Amino acid sequence: MNPPVIPVATITPLRMTITWSAIAFMTDGGRDPIIYYGLEWDQGINQWENITDQAVNGVSTSVVKNFPTPFASGHPVKFRTYAKNLIGSGEYSTEVTAFAD
Repeated sequence: MNPPVIPVATITPLRMTITWSAIAFMTDGGRDPIIYYGLEWDQGINQWENITDQAVNGVSTSVVKNFPTPFASGHPVKFRTYAKNLIGSGEYSTEVTAFAD
């Protein structure tokens, strides 16, 4: 299966914008349509955390998140995404690292 691809990941000290490519369906998941994209991040502590809400996100292919505490300039953050259909979750995308401006 081809997982989503993250071509754009930008971070400022107070905000991030992540965009990824949509996929029509997961070839090994019964060809059911995608019902959700999950986005996870690792803030440099080797611990992945989901930052999308299935009830709100649905099939959106981008996330904008504001931070309550600013990231230091140059701070690395890794991202990965995955697609989900009624059969289950697909593979993770390739990880993308972005650095706070």
